[in-house]
Amino acid sequence: MHVRHTLIRLLRVAALSLAAVLVLLLAAATTYGYQHRDRLFPRSDSIVVYGRETCAITRRVRDGLATRGIPYVFADVDVPAIDDEMWFKLGPDFREPSITFPVVHVGGRVLLTPSAEQVAAQWQAARTDAETRDYATFLRGARPVPHY
Repeated sequence: MHVRHTLIRLLRVAALSLAAVLVLLLAAATTYGYQHRDRLFPRSDSIVVYGRETCAITRRVRDGLATRGIPYVFADVDVPAIDDEMWFKLGPDFREPSITFPVVHVGGRVLLTPSAEQVAAQWQAARTDAETRDYATFLRGARPVPHY
């Protein structure tokens, strides 16, 4: 009888501990999502440039956007979580074995290796619905538009 009560107590403690861990994980995920919402779920008028600091083409696009005064969020794919995020946004139908940077998410579309002019044009078109956040690209993946 004593062993049974001890076992029940241990199960209760384990269940409560598991519940506490799940609550903490959910809180951490929610906080991360909120802090990085402009990159994960960008507004339709915002730009997320995925690339590497050392990539000349990415630098050219970033400089072109800065010259035009167009705000953007840079996401460095050398960070594993950001690299996974980029591939996730490309979607399950994306079958290319490799890509050339930058990959740009703007206006609910993912552009592959665009020029700054192409990004600016897409951004201008997306500014009409600026308050909407693009959840679909993150949740379903995009159908990337190649520009090479």
